[in-house]
Amino acid sequence: MQKNLLLTLLSVVAITSAAFAQYCGGSASNVCTVGGPYSQLGFYPSYDSLPCAQIGVAYNEKIDMRIPPSTVFQGQNANITSVKIDSVENMPCGLCWRSNVANNTFAGNSTGCIRVTGTTYDQPGQYKLRIRVTVSAVVGIFPITLNNQDAEQFGIKYWARVENLNGTCAAVDTLATGLNKHSTGTAPAASITGTTSFCTGGSTTLTLANANNYYAYKWSNNATSASITTSTAGTYSVTAYANCASATATVSVTVNNAQPSISANGPLTFCQGGSVTLDAGNGFSGYSWSTGATTQTITVSTGGTYTVTVTNSGCTGTDSKTVTVTSNNLTPSIAASPSLNICPGGSTTLDAGQGYTAYLWSDNSTGQTLVANAGGTYTVTVSQGTCSGTASVTVNQGNFPLTVNITPAGPVNACVGETVTLDAGGSYSGYNWSNGDNSQTTDVTATNTYTVTAMDAGCVGTASIQVTFNALPDPIISPFGTQTICSNQTVTLSLDQPYDSYSWTGGATSATTTVSQGGQYNVTVTKNGCTGSSGNPVTVTVNQAPSAAATLLGSAGGFAVLQASPAGGTYAWLSQTTQGGAYTNTGKTTLNDTVPCGSAPVFYSVIVTQNGCVDTSDAVSVSCTGLNDLSATIRFLVMPNPASEVVNISYDLPQAEQVQINLIDLSGRLLQRVFSGNQSKGLQQVQINLHDFAAGTYFINFNTGSDSFSKVLIKE
Repeated sequence: MQKNLLLTLLSVVAITSAAFAQYCGGSASNVCTVGGPYSQLGFYPSYDSLPCAQIGVAYNEKIDMRIPPSTVFQGQNANITSVKIDSVENMPCGLCWRSNVANNTFAGNSTGCIRVTGTTYDQPGQYKLRIRVTVSAVVGIFPITLNNQDAEQFGIKYWARVENLNGTCAAVDTLATGLNKHSTGTAPAASITGTTSFCTGGSTTLTLANANNYYAYKWSNNATSASITTSTAGTYSVTAYANCASATATVSVTVNNAQPSISANGPLTFCQGGSVTLDAGNGFSGYSWSTGATTQTITVSTGGTYTVTVTNSGCTGTDSKTVTVTSNNLTPSIAASPSLNICPGGSTTLDAGQGYTAYLWSDNSTGQTLVANAGGTYTVTVSQGTCSGTASVTVNQGNFPLTVNITPAGPVNACVGETVTLDAGGSYSGYNWSNGDNSQTTDVTATNTYTVTAMDAGCVGTASIQVTFNALPDPIISPFGTQTICSNQTVTLSLDQPYDSYSWTGGATSATTTVSQGGQYNVTVTKNGCTGSSGNPVTVTVNQAPSAAATLLGSAGGFAVLQASPAGGTYAWLSQTTQGGAYTNTGKTTLNDTVPCGSAPVFYSVIVTQNGCVDTSDAVSVSCTGLNDLSATIRFLVMPNPASEVVNISYDLPQAEQVQINLIDLSGRLLQRVFSGNQSKGLQQVQINLHDFAAGTYFINFNTGSDSFSKVLIKE
């Protein structure tokens, strides 16, 4: 019974042409370290606890697993010897896996781990992974190997999730089970519709055109809806995702300002005989004052409310100012710069304000301003028309704190290796920096808070600034080292973390690049204003993939001979009884495959492996029809077949015949005339010595005076 079970198990063994699907390559002990201990079978963390992948963001997560010790197959207990991960299918596109065990083979009842890395642009949702494994087990005393098995039948199943662009991650079982990953392609070109110019106070709605062509989208303001409404000028972009790719559209929104603000060159209240100039501001295409003037400015000397209406790109706006003419006394105000407190030997500038027709200071100077370099009270009398007014201030002289300003203004960010020059200003008699410098400026190269003390005529002031030197980015490219791919494949290179900008070899400027050409690939990135390149450039080697083909060379005697191409590879022949049905492995691994045939067609394909690359040919139909009746009337026996040295041919002639027996190769070339002559009725026998012939497939051609047929001969 165990033998029958073994045969049954072997009959379900399938051939996989998707070995190592979504595999990063480079499985090794340093890929990940198993946690634990884990007493339960399965994966850790559970699929609803594994962090979600974010669209466009590099992903790097470890999954631990415990392999079951045994399983039940067709009612029999099978002790698992090892489980080899052949492929992890239906993982969101852009992600790949590798394990901590070479050849991805784990012993039964053991723990291991895999690392999932890459950057996905797939649809948000929950993906049920299809994990294909090769299981080696023992049923009774019989070892078996089950190839390309769905791991779920052994109690091993897992999910991966991609979070929505609004930051939420799909909860368990809220999306359709078995959400399938998308094939990497090109996202439809994105475009934005909506008005891009409006007046101040208005707004516009920007909409992603044909939003139903995408499964997710995100605006530059982080909105995840198909439309956004804005009342602010600026550049707006939306990135839309489809076919595991992204497309970005950008528009500039202009707000046409038509909101004037009238300014005056002097007081709006003044005495008779005075005046003031009102200015509506520049940048407008038209002006209309309540006085009838159409200029940017007007000068008025009478009281009243003055209104201006401006136009700009079809927009209008108004503003007003009220002017009062009085006979009352003026009330000037004196301003001091920098302050009313001065140091010994220092000075301050006193300003009585503009708009007056005359000024008279207590030192008899007549300007709008006065420079005071000593303590005391300073008085100014101003006049305008028939009005006048007086104002006074007191200047204090003493050891007051100085106001010190460092340039550039802080905080300052720079890159490691650069030098930042700090300047405390040039109006002081002495300087003392916290790093020991005693000049107006100091050059710094390290992250720190720098303080300067300035001295001038007995006064002292301090200022501080934070300077941060950011490290140069050192991006790590994944997968690592040399990557060998086939000419019909690509490899996606991604980075260990997000950066501000990217420049890959070949011109790509996204976080990842997908390449199909051989060569060395590196990336230059920026972060926090600093630039750096990877120290581990990846070399991509491209092997030419074979173009597999199966050719029917001919058929005879109930056998057909197939030939694979190209030559120089390794081969695995497959057959189908129904075209498009399940394949069966014929067990033949040679360039040629000799197969039995009859009137019903059988379809044969060949898997060709060459240069480490694999291709499967189209199926060729094989049937043997129209065989000569002579093979049915003459008993013809070839023994042994296959043969290594000598083969005996026996046949029974129904009557005396002229007989010719030839040995020919697959191309029809005559290799040996085995027999030629008259033979009598009855049993005849001839012999062929195969010692000098190479192993392969040949035809024995039997001819009589009236007809002929052929038999296939295999030389081992």
